[in-house]
Amino acid sequence: MARVQSGAQAETDLERTTRAEAARAARAKATRCIVQKGGIITVERAKERIRLRTNREQESWEKKEYTRRQCPKRKRSKVVRFHRAISAYARLCISAMDPEDQLHYQLSDVED
Repeated sequence: MARVQSGAQAETDLERTTRAEAARAARAKATRCIVQKGGIITVERAKERIRLRTNREQESWEKKEYTRRQCPKRKRSKVVRFHRAISAYARLCISAMDPEDQLHYQLSDVED
C-alpha cells in the first residue's frame, strides 16, 4: 500500500529528488566529456593527463631539436647515392634470375 504523505513532506521529497537529479546530470556531463581506454574518467583527470602529455611532448621535441642542432644531417655525395642505386638495381636483377645464375653472381660479388 502506498504511503500517504503530507503536502510539505511531499514537496521536500520532490525538491530533494530534483536536486539529486540535477547533481547526477552535472556529474554525468562532466564524465561524458572524455571516455578513454581506461573507461570513464573525470574532466579534472583528463585535463591533468593532457597537461602531462603536452609536457612530455615538449620535452621530447626540445631533445630532438637539441640533437638536430648538435649533429646536423650529413649530406651524402651524389656518387655514393648513385652507387647505392646501381647496387640496389643489380640486387633486384640478380634476385629475378635462375638460382644457378644467382649463385654465380653472388660468388663473383664475394670475390671482389
